[in-house]
Amino acid sequence: MTLRDGLVAQLRGTVAQLEPGLASIDFGALNQTLVNASRAIHDMDDVLLELKQYPSGFLFGKPPPPLNVVQPSANK
Repeated sequence: MTLRDGLVAQLRGTVAQLEPGLASIDFGALNQTLVNASRAIHDMDDVLLELKQYPSGFLFGKPPPPLNVVQPSANK
């Protein structure tokens, strides 16, 4: 038996072991899971970009509105 024949025999044995498991996979559900994972990764990229660009706004929300008039203290 040559090296090639041995490798082919091992490959056939491996495929024979994998076939029953592969037959039971719901590829439609697997594809939907991969689509959902891709969307989640895209959304997470958007969130991380916003966090990098506006860290305080991301964590604390919008800043308070600026004061238009400064009132002098009555204690003077």
